[in-house]
Amino acid sequence: MSAEQKYKLEIKLFCTQIRNLRKEFGITQNQLKALTGITQSQISLLEKAESNPNPGFETLVKLASGLKVSMAALFAYNPKNIVPTFRKKYPSIEKRTIAEKKYFGKRVEELCSHRKLKQDELAILARIDAADLSRYINGETNIEFFSIIKIAEALEVRMFDLFDYKGPLPDNKGFSGKL
Repeated sequence: MSAEQKYKLEIKLFCTQIRNLRKEFGITQNQLKALTGITQSQISLLEKAESNPNPGFETLVKLASGLKVSMAALFAYNPKNIVPTFRKKYPSIEKRTIAEKKYFGKRVEELCSHRKLKQDELAILARIDAADLSRYINGETNIEFFSIIKIAEALEVRMFDLFDYKGPLPDNKGFSGKL
């Protein structure tokens, strides 16, 4: 499956998840706007896969904060996944964004180490510039949805696994991540 095909599948699942979470919590798009600072038109686009959204990391954090869920909950598409709630308090979205970028970077490093991949090898497998990948891992820049998908695909994990910071590591049997 190409990265573009994976993106189309993943974004459809993500958009459905956002809509389902919002409805499950009894929140209107307008209320989510007030909780997140994301415009209602952008929320509407984020709930429609056909609109081909490519939200950045900061938007993902705003959604998770507004819905009061963990980042992993945004990707808990499988009914077997328990939607993790979010208990830690941050004084602002900016502080949570900084922390989430750090957690994400550490999780990617942990998965790389577990998969016995160096960061430059992951960059090649994910078809991401090595300098950009380094900035993503170090939390220095905003990573977009499509790049997160490419990292998950290269590591052969679900998006959920990238954000389930304390979750189990995947089995390495069958991992084909070779250059």
